[in-house]
Amino acid sequence: MTYYQILGVHVTATDKGIQKAYRKLAKQYHPDTNPDNPQGIK
Repeated sequence: MTYYQILGVHVTATDKGIQKAYRKLAKQYHPDTNPDNPQGIK
């Protein structure tokens, strides 16, 4: 699995697109934003 697949972006994605996808996932899995998420890293 590549970083592009993890982020859900295409290999030719721009820096801004990669950054946006990263921030979206970071917010989704951050324990302060979603404390009851069993998939979150604790």
